[in-house]
Amino acid sequence: MRVGVIGGGSIGLLFAYYSSDQHDVTIFTRTKKQADSINQKGIVCIKGENTYRKKIQAVSIEFGKSLLEQDLIVVSVKQYHLNGILPHLQSTKADLLFLQNGMGHLEKMVHLHNPNIFLGIVEHGALRLDENVVKHTGIGQIKIAPYRGEKKSFLLQTPHKDFPFILEDHYYGMLIEKLLANAAINPLTAILEVENGKLISNPYYKELMGAYVKELCDILNLHEKEGLEYIEEICKKTARNRSSMLRDIEEKRETEIDAIVGYVLHVAQKESKNAPLSKMLYSMIKGKELLGKGK
Repeated sequence: MRVGVIGGGSIGLLFAYYSSDQHDVTIFTRTKKQADSINQKGIVCIKGENTYRKKIQAVSIEFGKSLLEQDLIVVSVKQYHLNGILPHLQSTKADLLFLQNGMGHLEKMVHLHNPNIFLGIVEHGALRLDENVVKHTGIGQIKIAPYRGEKKSFLLQTPHKDFPFILEDHYYGMLIEKLLANAAINPLTAILEVENGKLISNPYYKELMGAYVKELCDILNLHEKEGLEYIEEICKKTARNRSSMLRDIEEKRETEIDAIVGYVLHVAQKESKNAPLSKMLYSMIKGKELLGKGK
């Protein structure tokens, strides 16, 4: 099967690397420089003490007819880049798989006419070290559920034992669970400038996170005790990880705060629920974004 992966970040590189075991993969990058680097050097994946390399075709994001030739297109860009990608997808008939944090992309799906659209969440740890180099920092899974159409056989083809797919029946519950994790962990670690594990090992941070998770569960209509246990378990499993939002702030990049906590605030306003901690954390991250821009 011909698989196109849009996005040369850590998840895009990781998905292209593992999928190339079974499929003809093309990765579409934002810059020609990155595409040239991948074409010349391949995609390098670091796991533990081992380094692996695979030759994979790369095309810069002008797309051209290469995008129209794909059977499956995996969209692994961040939420705020989707608006620039969607017009290109409207001219394709390929199956689409979206791998974004947050839930802001749901309202964009209605403008696509592809018969089979899938939504996914990524539970792997990954860090892009160079334009063609990704470090697989934590083995997890990718959960996928249909947004439109039926379950497809390709989703049952696990490309590698370290990169399994899990097929879910309903996308909303899957996405809301990941939203809770992203909303609870990402902004707190970015503001406190700590690894995930510190949110439970530091008693003051743990108390803060507990109060915030309580607010999130109320807004999202989730069970508070189960929600807190879920978040604490993730913090244990990813104790040494630095969240994507923390890395974005450190590298002075735009964050996905609007797609994550922004969506929580949208729900809170719609349902007339109080969200003082969510509003505070949202403002603090937006403020850090401005500082990163020198404002």
